[in-house]
Amino acid sequence: MKKALLISFSFFMIFVRVSYAQTNQSEKGELIQLLELRKQKFEAYSNSLAKHTGFFGNKTKNDMQRSNEVLTDLVRIDNKIIGTLNRSVDFKNYEKLNLNFKTNERELRLLELNGTIVTLQKQVQLLKAENRYLTGKMKRYNAMLFIAVSLSLVLLFLLVKRLRKQ
Repeated sequence: MKKALLISFSFFMIFVRVSYAQTNQSEKGELIQLLELRKQKFEAYSNSLAKHTGFFGNKTKNDMQRSNEVLTDLVRIDNKIIGTLNRSVDFKNYEKLNLNFKTNERELRLLELNGTIVTLQKQVQLLKAENRYLTGKMKRYNAMLFIAVSLSLVLLFLLVKRLRKQ
Protein backbone atom coordinates (compact mmCIF):
# COMPACT_ATOMS: atom_id res chain seq x y z
CA MET A 1 0.00 0.00 0.00
CA LYS A 2 2.80 2.39 0.98
CA LYS A 3 4.73 1.60 -2.19
CA ALA A 4 1.60 2.14 -4.32
CA LEU A 5 1.11 5.55 -2.71
CA LEU A 6 4.75 6.46 -3.32
CA ILE A 7 4.53 5.36 -6.95
CA SER A 8 1.32 7.31 -7.55
CA PHE A 9 2.81 10.33 -5.78
CA SER A 10 5.92 10.05 -7.99
CA PHE A 11 3.79 10.00 -11.15
CA PHE A 12 1.84 13.00 -9.85
CA MET A 13 5.11 14.87 -9.20
CA ILE A 14 6.34 14.12 -12.73
CA PHE A 15 3.06 15.48 -14.12
CA VAL A 16 3.33 18.61 -11.94
CA ARG A 17 6.93 19.23 -13.03
CA VAL A 18 6.03 18.93 -16.72
CA SER A 19 3.04 21.23 -16.31
CA TYR A 20 5.15 23.62 -14.18
CA ALA A 21 7.70 23.99 -16.97
CA GLN A 22 4.88 25.08 -19.28
CA THR A 23 3.06 27.13 -16.62
CA ASN A 24 6.18 28.88 -15.43
CA GLN A 25 6.94 30.13 -18.96
CA SER A 26 3.34 31.24 -19.46
CA GLU A 27 3.34 33.02 -16.07
CA LYS A 28 6.56 34.80 -16.97
CA GLY A 29 5.08 35.85 -20.30
CA GLU A 30 1.85 36.95 -18.61
CA LEU A 31 3.81 38.91 -16.00
CA ILE A 32 5.87 40.67 -18.68
CA GLN A 33 2.70 41.60 -20.58
CA LEU A 34 1.03 42.87 -17.41
CA LEU A 35 4.07 44.97 -16.51
CA GLU A 36 4.14 46.47 -20.00
CA LEU A 37 0.41 47.19 -19.82
CA ARG A 38 0.88 48.75 -16.37
CA LYS A 39 3.63 50.98 -17.74
CA GLN A 40 1.31 52.14 -20.54
CA LYS A 41 -1.57 52.76 -18.12
CA PHE A 42 0.67 54.69 -15.77
CA GLU A 43 1.83 56.90 -18.66
CA ALA A 44 -1.83 57.39 -19.62
CA TYR A 45 -2.63 58.32 -16.01
CA SER A 46 0.26 60.80 -15.90
CA ASN A 47 -0.95 62.33 -19.18
CA SER A 48 -4.54 62.54 -17.89
CA LEU A 49 -3.36 64.34 -14.78
CA ALA A 50 -1.55 66.88 -16.93
CA LYS A 51 -4.67 67.65 -19.03
CA HIS A 52 -6.53 70.80 -18.12
CA THR A 53 -9.33 71.33 -20.60
CA GLY A 54 -11.46 73.64 -18.48
CA PHE A 55 -11.76 77.40 -18.54
CA PHE A 56 -8.65 79.24 -17.53
CA GLY A 57 -6.60 75.96 -17.58
CA ASN A 58 -8.55 74.26 -14.80
CA LYS A 59 -9.45 70.57 -14.63
CA THR A 60 -12.95 69.60 -15.56
CA LYS A 61 -15.15 66.90 -14.12
CA ASN A 62 -14.55 64.79 -17.27
CA ASP A 63 -10.77 65.18 -16.88
CA MET A 64 -10.99 63.88 -13.33
CA GLN A 65 -13.28 60.99 -14.35
CA ARG A 66 -10.84 59.92 -17.08
CA SER A 67 -7.97 60.07 -14.59
CA ASN A 68 -10.00 57.97 -12.15
CA GLU A 69 -10.85 55.40 -14.86
CA VAL A 70 -7.21 55.08 -15.85
CA LEU A 71 -6.25 54.80 -12.17
CA THR A 72 -8.90 52.07 -11.67
CA ASP A 73 -7.47 50.16 -14.67
CA LEU A 74 -4.01 50.60 -13.17
CA VAL A 75 -5.20 49.08 -9.87
CA ARG A 76 -6.81 46.12 -11.73
CA ILE A 77 -3.54 45.46 -13.54
CA ASP A 78 -1.66 45.71 -10.24
CA ASN A 79 -4.06 43.15 -8.74
CA LYS A 80 -3.43 40.79 -11.68
CA ILE A 81 0.32 41.21 -11.22
CA ILE A 82 -0.02 40.46 -7.50
CA GLY A 83 -2.13 37.38 -8.31
CA THR A 84 0.49 36.11 -10.75
CA LEU A 85 3.26 36.70 -8.23
CA ASN A 86 1.23 34.95 -5.51
CA ARG A 87 0.80 31.91 -7.78
CA SER A 88 4.55 31.84 -8.33
CA VAL A 89 5.22 32.14 -4.61
CA ASP A 90 2.65 29.42 -3.85
CA PHE A 91 4.33 27.14 -6.35
CA LYS A 92 7.76 27.88 -4.89
CA ASN A 93 6.36 27.02 -1.44
CA TYR A 94 4.91 23.82 -2.91
CA GLU A 95 8.30 22.94 -4.39
CA LYS A 96 9.96 23.59 -1.04
CA LEU A 97 7.41 21.39 0.72
CA ASN A 98 7.94 18.69 -1.88
CA LEU A 99 11.71 18.95 -1.40
CA ASN A 100 11.24 18.61 2.37
CA PHE A 101 9.04 15.56 1.80
CA LYS A 102 11.68 13.97 -0.42
CA THR A 103 14.40 14.80 2.11
CA ASN A 104 12.38 13.22 4.91
CA GLU A 105 11.69 10.18 2.73
CA ARG A 106 15.40 9.77 1.98
CA GLU A 107 16.32 10.19 5.65
CA LEU A 108 13.79 7.49 6.55
CA ARG A 109 15.26 5.23 3.87
CA LEU A 110 18.78 5.87 5.25
CA LEU A 111 17.62 4.98 8.76
CA GLU A 112 16.08 1.77 7.43
CA LEU A 113 19.30 0.93 5.58
CA ASN A 114 21.39 1.68 8.68
CA GLY A 115 19.14 -0.67 10.68
CA THR A 116 19.65 -3.34 8.05
CA ILE A 117 23.42 -2.82 8.18
CA VAL A 118 23.44 -3.17 11.97
CA THR A 119 21.37 -6.36 11.74
CA LEU A 120 23.70 -7.81 9.10
CA GLN A 121 26.78 -6.90 11.17
CA LYS A 122 25.29 -8.74 14.17
CA GLN A 123 24.56 -11.76 11.99
CA VAL A 124 28.14 -11.71 10.66
CA GLN A 125 29.49 -11.63 14.22
CA LEU A 126 27.25 -14.53 15.24
CA LEU A 127 28.31 -16.54 12.18
CA LYS A 128 32.01 -15.84 12.89
CA ALA A 129 31.56 -17.02 16.48
CA GLU A 130 29.75 -20.14 15.28
CA ASN A 131 32.48 -20.71 12.70
CA ARG A 132 35.17 -20.50 15.41
CA TYR A 133 33.20 -22.94 17.57
CA LEU A 134 32.74 -25.38 14.71
CA THR A 135 36.40 -25.06 13.67
CA GLY A 136 37.49 -25.92 17.21
CA LYS A 137 35.05 -28.82 17.33
CA MET A 138 36.36 -30.08 13.96
CA LYS A 139 39.95 -29.96 15.26
CA ARG A 140 38.95 -32.01 18.29
CA TYR A 141 37.17 -34.56 16.08
CA ASN A 142 40.19 -34.72 13.78
CA ALA A 143 42.46 -35.30 16.78
CA MET A 144 40.14 -38.06 18.07
CA LEU A 145 40.01 -39.60 14.60
CA PHE A 146 43.80 -39.54 14.38
CA ILE A 147 44.08 -41.17 17.79
CA ALA A 148 41.43 -43.76 16.87
CA VAL A 149 43.10 -44.57 13.55
CA SER A 150 46.53 -44.71 15.24
CA LEU A 151 45.23 -47.05 17.96
CA SER A 152 43.50 -49.16 15.32
CA LEU A 153 46.74 -49.42 13.35
CA VAL A 154 48.72 -50.29 16.47
CA LEU A 155 46.12 -52.91 17.45
CA LEU A 156 46.10 -54.26 13.90
CA PHE A 157 49.88 -54.42 13.91
CA LEU A 158 49.89 -56.24 17.28
CA LEU A 159 47.18 -58.61 16.07
CA VAL A 160 49.11 -59.41 12.90
CA LYS A 161 52.30 -59.94 14.94
CA ARG A 162 50.52 -62.27 17.33
CA LEU A 163 48.98 -64.25 14.51
CA ARG A 164 52.39 -64.68 12.95
CA LYS A 165 53.86 -66.01 16.21
CA GLN A 166 51.27 -68.70 16.40
